[in-house]
Amino acid sequence: MPDMTMDSTHVVAEGDPVSIRFVTKAKNVGKFMGAPATRKNVVITGQFTRRIQGDRVMQAWRSTDLLGLMTQMGFGTLLGYTIAAGLLGKQSPPPPTRRLT
Repeated sequence: MPDMTMDSTHVVAEGDPVSIRFVTKAKNVGKFMGAPATRKNVVITGQFTRRIQGDRVMQAWRSTDLLGLMTQMGFGTLLGYTIAAGLLGKQSPPPPTRRLT
């Protein structure tokens, strides 16, 4: 999805962990999760939660509204993904951790 932009709309950093709500805007011009391109503009929302120690991210979690994304892309895409994910038991790898600067 080229021309993708991600904005952090809310950040709560009062101790540990830190939570960040994000809104990503993009255009679906290529295959996504096995579904063909829809050429639709989509908005993806979610949240990062990170446990930080010093200047390093020690643990990271992410929650993304994939149901909302698939709904924007079309019902057929949603149905196909649901069936494939349920039958094949696909899971995403954990996100990489990075040093904060």
